Amino acid sequence: MRKKMRALNMPTPSLIADGSIDGPGSLVVAIASGADACMSGEWLVAADESISAVEHFPAPPGKVLYRGMASKAAIKARSSERYGKSKTAPEGKQGYVKRRGSLGKMLKDDLELIKGGFSHSGAGNIEQFHEFGDLPYGFCLFTGAGQNQIAARVDDGS
Repeated sequence: MRKKMRALNMPTPSLIADGSIDGPGSLVVAIASGADACMSGEWLVAADESISAVEHFPAPPGKVLYRGMASKAAIKARSSERYGKSKTAPEGKQGYVKRRGSLGKMLKDDLELIKGGFSHSGAGNIEQFHEFGDLPYGFCLFTGAGQNQIAARVDDGS
């Protein structure tokens, strides 16, 4: 749709992926799919500086509580004001994510993975990555047998 709008010299909306962005891999897929930005609460809550980690909400060792903005508990806590008084159906999720340390270290590591995702397509920027996502081979599905065929065969010693 945005391609057609651009061809007609119409302003195009920015797209923000929201939901299940849990790390650099899903961010890369969302951007290739056309997103200009991503909501990434589930991913970033794993940082030591997140409010869940700082306020020490009850969580098992090495974990941080994640509560999506549209999870059942979040809706109940807000009395559904954000979504309207009749909002009762949860769209988000709640659970624990593995704590990953400082945000600075997380972002350094994850930025390297994001750059790798772009480089696999040959894209140098988001616009080029969107073009890659539009190609018929940009996204492929593999059967279980196909996944086994392309899987790395490395013994990790465990």
